[in-house]
Amino acid sequence: MNVPIPNSKIIVVVGDIHSEVPLAVEGLNRIEGEFGAIDQVFSVGDVGLFLEASDWRFLTGPKKHRDPESSSKIAVAWAEWRWPFSMIGGNHEPYQRLRAFDAAHFGGKLAYTNGGVLDHGIPGLQVYGLSGIHHPGHMDFPGADSWKPSRPKSWDDLVNLVATNKAKLQRLTYYKQAEIDKLLTLPKSPDLLLLHDWPLPVPGTDPSEPRPEQLLVDKLSPGWVCSGHRHTHIQTKIGRSHFLALNIIRQRAAGNPHIIAPGWAAVFVWDGRCLTKRASWPALTR
Repeated sequence: MNVPIPNSKIIVVVGDIHSEVPLAVEGLNRIEGEFGAIDQVFSVGDVGLFLEASDWRFLTGPKKHRDPESSSKIAVAWAEWRWPFSMIGGNHEPYQRLRAFDAAHFGGKLAYTNGGVLDHGIPGLQVYGLSGIHHPGHMDFPGADSWKPSRPKSWDDLVNLVATNKAKLQRLTYYKQAEIDKLLTLPKSPDLLLLHDWPLPVPGTDPSEPRPEQLLVDKLSPGWVCSGHRHTHIQTKIGRSHFLALNIIRQRAAGNPHIIAPGWAAVFVWDGRCLTKRASWPALTR
């Protein structure tokens, strides 16, 4: 076991889980065996807490990936989940439970934000988050004078429209300009910024056109930025910020159900003033 730092807090940031909550519980138990008791877990999205079979209707992507029969296993693993947990949403979530946040549905065990300060239990640690992904055509809700029923004025409106098949499900996955604006009003230099997509140029796009994730990192200058979404692990610097991309929990080619992809999680230590990375987990292979 790694030797703990006196009076420090162990914080784990995890990458995409994609509904494999039982495997995530197994992974966090293994991390505790190596590093000691975990004080807080954060997620960069795509957790996939489809606790009820009906939740799978809200999974974006091909219908073949919907798996309502797995909800019982997810619910059992969630009942076993014993770590304080704070998350942003990705683009594969039961967003009807998140965009209009239903904390009671998750048993009061989950903290979430569409965009802004992310609640958690670690004194002094500043964490901001932005849920979802970018779509340039869906950055704003219409104003109060909008009369078309398919043009929502809030997340609550959009959730209701999607539930009644009057709006496309994918619209729940796109963040709004108001959330970007809210984040930009917050004090600079948070310890941790959670984004689902990367704050780096996306292949196939014009790198001269800054994306909102890039803008947030440039303006807020967080100590650490963690993202998922692209299912690979990298670590680099963006200005003064450390950027860490986390892997998906399991690569599809893995035949063993207990194999977790290298770099799915990052283990940090918070000493009350500074957030320091101790390890990528599982350890990266060379």
